[in-house]
Amino acid sequence: MNRSKLAWIGLLAVLVSPVYGADDGEDSAPNGWEAKAALAFDSNIYRAPSDPYFDVAAGAPVDPKVQSGLFLPVRLRGKLDHSTNEDNRLQGSVLLLKDLYLDSKYRNADNTKFLMKFGNEHIISRKRSLDKKFYVGFKYVNNIDSYVDRDTGDEKLVGTTDISQRYRYTQSGINFDYKSRTTSPQYSFDMDLYNRKYEKIAGIKEYDYGYFNMGGEVKFRMARSSKLGMSYHYYTISYDELSARDANAAYVNVLREFRYHDIGVHLRQRLSKAMVLHLDYQYKLRQDPYQGYYDYTKNKLRTRLKYEIDPRQMLKLDFAVWHRDYPNAFAYDDPNENQKKYYGTHLKVNYDYQWDDTKMLFAQLQHWNENSSDQRYQFDRSILWLGGTWEF
Repeated sequence: MNRSKLAWIGLLAVLVSPVYGADDGEDSAPNGWEAKAALAFDSNIYRAPSDPYFDVAAGAPVDPKVQSGLFLPVRLRGKLDHSTNEDNRLQGSVLLLKDLYLDSKYRNADNTKFLMKFGNEHIISRKRSLDKKFYVGFKYVNNIDSYVDRDTGDEKLVGTTDISQRYRYTQSGINFDYKSRTTSPQYSFDMDLYNRKYEKIAGIKEYDYGYFNMGGEVKFRMARSSKLGMSYHYYTISYDELSARDANAAYVNVLREFRYHDIGVHLRQRLSKAMVLHLDYQYKLRQDPYQGYYDYTKNKLRTRLKYEIDPRQMLKLDFAVWHRDYPNAFAYDDPNENQKKYYGTHLKVNYDYQWDDTKMLFAQLQHWNENSSDQRYQFDRSILWLGGTWEF
C-alpha cells in the first residue's frame, strides 16, 4: 500500500473518530505521517513569578512557588495532498499534541490539543515552475487543558466553584488563501472566519467569541541572496458574553470587542551556502471601541539564524524581544496603580541530526523572560527537549 493510500485511510479514521485537543502548528510532515516524542524538563511548570509580591487585586501578599519537573511531549502529524485533476488538489492535515507530566501532582499541567484542516487547492495559472492558486478549506480545533493558579499550581476556584475547565474550547471555521508566485513582486491574500466555544460553567460568563481576519503579504526580490516581505492584517474579536470596561476599569453592560491592525516586515538574507538569516519586525495595534480601556500597542523584533553544519546536521537560533503598552489600562486593573505594561524576551536554540531518510534526533532549549507592571504575570521559564522524529 503506497503512502497516499495510507494517508487517506489515516485521515478518514480521524474524521470518524472522537478527538481530543488542538494547536496551530506547522504542517511540516510529508504526504504521510510524522511522529515526534521527547523527554523534556520544565523549570517553571505554572509560570509562577520568581519573587514574592503584593497582589493588589486580592489585597494580600503572595509568596509564589516555582515548581519544576519532567514531562513527555508527543506530537503526531499527518498530511494528505491528493491530485484530483491537473488543476485541483485535495489537501488535508491533522496535528495531535500531548504533554504528559511524569509526576502525578502536576497532572493538571497536562494538555491535549488537536487540529484538523481540510480543503481544496485550485491552480489558476502556471509560469514555468511557479503558479497562481487559491485554497478554500475548513478548520477545526479542540483544546483540553486546565486553568490553574500560577502562584500555587492549584486548580482555579471562584468562591467554591471549580473553574479549572474554563479555558477548554472547540473552534471551527473556514479559511481562504490566494497566492500569486508568477508575478514580480509575489503577493498573497488570506481570510479567516471562525467561532470559538469554551466550556460552560454555571454562573460564570463564557469566553465564547467570533473571529474575522483578512490581510495579505507582498514579497520583493532585493538581490540574488535577499528577499523583503511586508504584510498587513486586520482582524476582529467579538465576545458573546464578556463585558467591556470603562475608563476607570469598571465593568459595564456592553459586550467586549477588539479590533486589531497587524503590520509586519520580514527580511531574508542568505549569508553563505550554509547560513540563512531572517529579521522580522511586528507592530500590532489593538483598539477597544467602547472607551479604549483595553487598547494596546505591541512592538516585536525577532532574528532567526539557520546554519547547515553538514548534510546531516542543522543548528537553528531564534531570539525575540517585545514590548506591549496599554496607554489606558492599569496594573491589576486598579485605577490607583501604574499603567499596565508587558515586555520580555524569548530564546530558542535547536539542533537537528538527520539519522536517515525517515528518522531525526533533536535537542531544543527554550527560555522565556516576561515582565509586567502587574507582577502576577512576570516569570522566567526554561524548557529542554531531547527526542526524535520518525516519518512513515
